[in-house]
Amino acid sequence: MMGAVLYATKYGLMRSVDRAAPVVAGLPYDLRDIDRIDSGALIAAAKEGLFLQSAPDKWVQLAQGDFRSLSREDDGFLATSDEGVWRVTAYGIARPDTAFGAPLAEGMAGATPPPYTLEKLVMDLHTGKFFFGKTWEWIWIDVVGGAMVLLGITGIVIWRRSEKAKARLAEAKLAPRAQPLVLSAELSG
Repeated sequence: MMGAVLYATKYGLMRSVDRAAPVVAGLPYDLRDIDRIDSGALIAAAKEGLFLQSAPDKWVQLAQGDFRSLSREDDGFLATSDEGVWRVTAYGIARPDTAFGAPLAEGMAGATPPPYTLEKLVMDLHTGKFFFGKTWEWIWIDVVGGAMVLLGITGIVIWRRSEKAKARLAEAKLAPRAQPLVLSAELSG
């Protein structure tokens, strides 16, 4: 027996028992990372926040924000979000860690941003980030996907019409032509 395996997915926490197909195991959020704290409870970094398992099927939100990852520390975890770094103790208490990010922020404040290259521009155009930003780039992806479907359907319609026109032309060429009727009148005189 292999036991249960947990997966952090875009569609929530999934559980597979003995290599069976995964089923939803709670926490229906876009999960980025998951780990266990010392007490055995799960901690999860998600697009919707930082969560701690308080009971087998109960979760408590420790912090709001778009959390990207969890890193194990000696006495807990570091959780990174768009707003900064959070320290989570072994008991599941989460607090922003301003001391951790301060040296990094100071270094970044004095640095010049990298130049906006042609490669970055092309990538941003393709992903939609150029038009809508990172948060709304899914709009561009949906619009482009819809346009591709529309172009595919209209392409098939145009092709079918041209095939029918070719078939009509071929039929017209093969059809027997009527011989012109020549009338001649005899003149007697």
